Amino acid sequence: MKRRIAALIFAVLMVAATLAGCSKKVDVSKYGTTEVIKIGGQSVYMDELNYYVRTNQYEDEKNDILKNSGVKTWDQEINYYNIIIYTLKEDLLFESVAELRQVYVLCEQAAKKNITLTADEQAKVEAAAKAFLAGDEKLVSYVNLTEARLVEILTRNALANKMYQDVIKDVDTEVTKEEALKYDVSYIYITKDKLAKLKNLEKDATPETVAKKIAERVNGGEKLADVLKDYKEGEDGLTSSAVTMADGENGTTYGKTAEKLKVGEAGYNEGSTAGTYYLVVRDSDYNEKATETNKETIANKRLADEFKKVYAEWEKATAFDPDYKMIENLPVSEPIYVKTSSDKTTEAADGTTGDAEQTTEAAESTEAETK
Repeated sequence: MKRRIAALIFAVLMVAATLAGCSKKVDVSKYGTTEVIKIGGQSVYMDELNYYVRTNQYEDEKNDILKNSGVKTWDQEINYYNIIIYTLKEDLLFESVAELRQVYVLCEQAAKKNITLTADEQAKVEAAAKAFLAGDEKLVSYVNLTEARLVEILTRNALANKMYQDVIKDVDTEVTKEEALKYDVSYIYITKDKLAKLKNLEKDATPETVAKKIAERVNGGEKLADVLKDYKEGEDGLTSSAVTMADGENGTTYGKTAEKLKVGEAGYNEGSTAGTYYLVVRDSDYNEKATETNKETIANKRLADEFKKVYAEWEKATAFDPDYKMIENLPVSEPIYVKTSSDKTTEAADGTTGDAEQTTEAAESTEAETK
């Protein structure tokens, strides 16, 4: 959402620039001598922006961004809940300009701290440039850079990354099991519509009475799966969903109930929609795999928070003057990435995954987002 809002702001700025005067079209052969942005005291040329746009475009297309966004072209408008109307091209240009801005700001700070690349690091940059130019021919043709110019651009990127590493080097990334603890929970979302399809229920059964009865049976020693057999009617009936969660992380009403339960214990509560209820069972006190993953998530957030804090001040203090008239005319229309046979094979394999992970009701996800 944040990126979409930023893209909208970027689109507004480009429209304003267009209204203020004619758009600027630049011949590809002049990209290397056409200034498009001033960052601090340095000029950024169109060929470098084009490199970032094309490589980002390539990766986005590789990840099926057009298909996943429901559009066929980069210029097709997307209406985001009648709040934002934007195009993927605007999104792409914003991302690329922001990335380029960050690289230059970080390099400026690196110069102030006398941070430079070692001979070994520079050799890796040069090897990366050769590998890129020997890669996807279509991408290389769209980037349209000499090896020397590509080395220059990648050197700047590598230096920015080294400066980033300097910023975060003292961040504590040790996360204890207790800090990252995640455990397993099963829950059932019970509605009147679901109960109406079950013929063997008492006539006066309600989501609340059913949730209470199931909780009592589970707390009496029965397995939830066995109890649910009495709440099935052919393809219809109550089903449970499994999640891993941490205390304070799950904002749903069932999440708050789960936090209070012991392993094997069941509880229930009313949902955010009046008349709906959740039956909740605490399945474990510790999910090792989820906890280890959460440790990485917490550590990465600490790194990101520290970098954002430091970088925000640097960016604010660094002059930034983009030529929006020129940026908007960087052509983004024809796809660069073409699926290979191996990509299609992987995609087909992914498509065989069942719907087991998609059992959460729409109402449940809505509740999670609004809490």
